[in-house]
Amino acid sequence: MTYILKIHESDNKQLVALCDSELLGKVFEQNNFILDIDEDFFGGDIADEKTILESIKIAHTINASGNKIVEFLLSKNIIEKSHVKTIDNVKYVIILRI
Repeated sequence: MTYILKIHESDNKQLVALCDSELLGKVFEQNNFILDIDEDFFGGDIADEKTILESIKIAHTINASGNKIVEFLLSKNIIEKSHVKTIDNVKYVIILRI
């Protein structure tokens, strides 16, 4: 599995953007909802599962798009199935830590 990881920093907080590599740059639409896997936001480095797990430990926000990355996060009990949304058969999740 190939994932893309980008870390955004603001006010000493980190937002981790994750996506399935094959989805980068694509837009999905369903019932007036749009999932834009924008290269500026998601485009970062190819990351393995270990790197992803390390990065999300310190993240204030996690934004993950793609069936593979969402299933990986579910398998590691990082997210709950009830948090997962789908647009045009593509899963995504946004997690905020307060």
